[in-house]
Amino acid sequence: MMKFFQVKGWIDVGKLGPVIMQALPPYPLWGIRLPLDSGVRKTLVSQFIENRKDESWLLIGKETLCSDEQIWIAWLGLQRRKMQDCMRSNSIDGEMLRLLSGTHHVSAGIKRAGVSESDAEAWIVKIPWLK
Repeated sequence: MMKFFQVKGWIDVGKLGPVIMQALPPYPLWGIRLPLDSGVRKTLVSQFIENRKDESWLLIGKETLCSDEQIWIAWLGLQRRKMQDCMRSNSIDGEMLRLLSGTHHVSAGIKRAGVSESDAEAWIVKIPWLK
């Protein structure tokens, strides 16, 4: 026999959600303008990837992000997947790009969220880590 719970009241999550999200700090990212020459732009992106301190630094196309909330939610998903050892990508930056683009495929995530040839501006993003 199934046991049912008696509901004493409801919480309107629609009203609670924005309050929780407003308490988040701004995400650590910086906007940059990219060179107009596509060859120079490719070189710049390659040098950034080669010379960054670790994979917690990444470049994201400017049009990828809508809000701080969007990137914080992707960050929460990344933290959970990292702790549960269930990331689809072999790297932290690849997984973050995948989550931001909303796909299950890592290569599609990189194409959608990464810097493309037509991007004139981009974001330098630092992925903060919980200790």
